[in-house]
Amino acid sequence: MADAVEASEFRKQIPQAGFPSGIAVPSAIALVLLLVLAGGGWLLVGDDRSDEVVATAVVDSQMGLTRDLADGLTEQAQDAVRKLRAAVDVAQNANVVQPSRLVEDLARGDQWHGVAMFGRERGKLRASHGTPVPLPPSVVTSLDSPAIIPADIGGAAMDLVVAMPLDRREGSPLLGAITRIDLPQDAMFGGQVRTMLLVSEGDILATSGVPPSPSVADQAASRVKTAAMRRPADSLVTRLDEGAHSKDAAAAANPANEQARVTTYAALGDTKTAAIHVVLIDEVDAQQAQQDSNATAVFAVLAGVAVVGFVVLRLCIVRPVRRLRADSLVVAVGGLGNPVRHSRIREVAKLSGVLHRVQLGLGGGERVRGMTAPRLQVSATTALIGFVVVALAWASYVPAAFDRDPGIPERLVTDTENEVQRLSVSVADVLDRGITDLREIAESSDADEVAGQLDRLSSQSRYRSVSALGDDGEVVAVSGKRPRFDADDVPEGDGVRQANTSGRVPIVYAHTALESSGHVLVAEFDVPYLLHLVRQRHGHVRLVDAGQRVIADSGGFIAFEKVTDNDVESVLAKVDGKQSAADVYGTGIDAKIVAGAPVVGGGAAAELGWAAVAQKPVAELALPAVEQRRAALMVALVVALVAIIIGGWHFFVFVRPLRELGASAETMLRSPQNTVLYPQRHDEIGAIAICLEVCRRALVDGPDRLGTLRQLGPADLRTRQLRPVQPVRPRPTAAQRQRAAHPGHPQPAGQQPRAFAPRSGMSRTAPRRQDRRVPPRSAGSRGRG
Repeated sequence: MADAVEASEFRKQIPQAGFPSGIAVPSAIALVLLLVLAGGGWLLVGDDRSDEVVATAVVDSQMGLTRDLADGLTEQAQDAVRKLRAAVDVAQNANVVQPSRLVEDLARGDQWHGVAMFGRERGKLRASHGTPVPLPPSVVTSLDSPAIIPADIGGAAMDLVVAMPLDRREGSPLLGAITRIDLPQDAMFGGQVRTMLLVSEGDILATSGVPPSPSVADQAASRVKTAAMRRPADSLVTRLDEGAHSKDAAAAANPANEQARVTTYAALGDTKTAAIHVVLIDEVDAQQAQQDSNATAVFAVLAGVAVVGFVVLRLCIVRPVRRLRADSLVVAVGGLGNPVRHSRIREVAKLSGVLHRVQLGLGGGERVRGMTAPRLQVSATTALIGFVVVALAWASYVPAAFDRDPGIPERLVTDTENEVQRLSVSVADVLDRGITDLREIAESSDADEVAGQLDRLSSQSRYRSVSALGDDGEVVAVSGKRPRFDADDVPEGDGVRQANTSGRVPIVYAHTALESSGHVLVAEFDVPYLLHLVRQRHGHVRLVDAGQRVIADSGGFIAFEKVTDNDVESVLAKVDGKQSAADVYGTGIDAKIVAGAPVVGGGAAAELGWAAVAQKPVAELALPAVEQRRAALMVALVVALVAIIIGGWHFFVFVRPLRELGASAETMLRSPQNTVLYPQRHDEIGAIAICLEVCRRALVDGPDRLGTLRQLGPADLRTRQLRPVQPVRPRPTAAQRQRAAHPGHPQPAGQQPRAFAPRSGMSRTAPRRQDRRVPPRSAGSRGRG
């Protein structure tokens, strides 16, 4: 008992660092972290209490359709602006300056339903033709750049007013023209029953698809007006009450088939005066909250791993080291008769054996002589490896535990097919529009005006260059970049042609004949513009030619690389003529949606034989099962990191220093006078090292050194006063002694000061010549060597 009290007092003298230096800290942290991960993972994965009414993948699919529709309408509006500017330039080049005649010339085509010119000072109408253009005076006086303004409200088409200044001069008249934009019908809604609205400032401009009820339409317009103040594009999802369904009364009567209304909206670009939003409304099946028993079992196992790992670390590392520290403290204070408790942990058993031999060497009693170490011993590293391996095994089992069928909704497959169809239509419109633009130049321009029209056309981003070829095939006019195509290979007539099937960049151009001069106009398409259209879609999207060679790829590509994916080849084989195809390939989480559509339109684009194909891996979709698996994998990754960090913490901070201390302690037993033990850290292992150092001093100086940390040194010696040391005077040289003996005798020749030459500007004079003469040697000194 007395030894225990003395050991407690002795322990207080040993410096001990605080958190997180203790040997019990990492195991406690591991227990807390793993239990938190188990509980958090179960709440995140196992207990589906998510507030999401509809799967995020379904909402994202409809959001992509809405953005695509908005981009398509924006492109139509911007194309109307370009056409109006081109028509004005043609009229001005023809010296048409009178407002009435200019307005009449612009209104001749089918593009414009009404054209008007307004003065800028008071917004008065100067000339008008066709349908009246509704522009308020406030807009006329303030508008200084092209703008799109909604004109007509209601119906399946929307009338827009394209307004722009006549030229760049200040106070230039404002020109307004009405054009009609047709809204896509059911075929562009992915084969689903959807409602499309065009909304501006809470007013419904046009509708398409399924006619909505007035209450649903007004509510959607009001909510979009409020939400658009924060975000130009977003989604609104609401769960429908019983009897509130607008599509199917039977579905409303069935409570198991709960429905939700998904409203998505996106703004049209370049609308300067009024924000126009495309709104898409659909009713889908609401997802039901469900309990995943598999997830509960998986995270219950993780909690068990945390508890068992904590117990193993405590029994194999923490408890043996603490017992060894207690025994070493008792021995260090002089408890030589108290037996040292042996351990089955090899690193601790080695040090306890050293303490036992120290007791025997310092005269321990009979109680310590019969103590023997156990034969069966394990290393602390084995326990650490077991803990880390079990945790990593659990983490590696998680992907297999959550690898189940995600249940791909048929709506996603249909929307993917529809998205590829919209891409093919966009590409076909770009290619067909090239012929249309060239025909407009050929029909409305003389040979002298071709150069100006080529510059206007090449300024559009879809074209790389626009050229005019002479009768002999030579290039007579070029606007834009240097053409890549071979002028001799340009065929006659109108059409779109792919000029190469190998090389670094695909070469695609449209061509038509200029009848007034016999020249041929060629517009080369910009491949990066086609790539931009491809990258706007979700997933891995590719544009391939008739030989299934890659023209554009959203994920980066080598031009004309052959498609080698079997799933893509299967879908492309189903794409025939104007038919698209989509299917799901694979099972479980490794499945993917593949859809393809031919690039066909109303023009010559179909002659190329191109096709668009898209791949969407199910693992990248925001489906409930996929998100659950993704969350579980994140938890598994964190568990693996925690296990590795805790294992490394134990090994590098405790186990390896314990091994090194054991080796040093055995060396100390063999040669106590030549070995010094010192602590590396002020923790339990550092306290053991200090106790062993006290034992080493006792082996050298005797048992009286036990119980004290102070080492013998100058402070332990008796103090005595020393006699002060007198300063040592330097011995005089021979010359100094000679001068002291003969004060008036001249110095020897070698000791006389040497004369020096004064520097320029110095007034000191040199000594006389006779003073520098060496005296003759005496007769007695001639014989000296």
